[in-house]
Amino acid sequence: MKTSIGYIFLLIFPLYFLGCSDNNDSQPKTGVIAAYDPNKPTSFSSPKSDIEKATQAIKDFQLGLEKAESSVKDGDVKKAAESLASLRGAFHGVIHPIALQTKGEAFTNQLHGQFIELEESISNNDITNTTRLLKVNRENIHNLSEEIINK
Repeated sequence: MKTSIGYIFLLIFPLYFLGCSDNNDSQPKTGVIAAYDPNKPTSFSSPKSDIEKATQAIKDFQLGLEKAESSVKDGDVKKAAESLASLRGAFHGVIHPIALQTKGEAFTNQLHGQFIELEESISNNDITNTTRLLKVNRENIHNLSEEIINK
């Protein structure tokens, strides 16, 4: 009898710890990228500060695309690839949820596909296609910015 109680204790006791987590969710997050939480829907519908943060994030992303485009024009593909690599986190953390919220899933999937295609193009040293895709991405991001401002 004591043995079966011991086994039950050994089975139940570890289950208590499965519910415990040691992530620091109590730490405050700041900034647009830091404030992105994939478990919470991103909404930029009413507060003016959210719209300002979103437009600033988009402007920063556009600037990064312009730097990459300038590097490609100068023939420095490595520097352009580094610029795009630095934009990857901003794309997934900020641009993607903003696009999903304002333009919908079809536009967001198209934008995501074009960004991946751009990364592949630059890694293959395809200057012509990279230049074309940078222009397309900049135009799409600009349209996204206009949509947020007009909301």
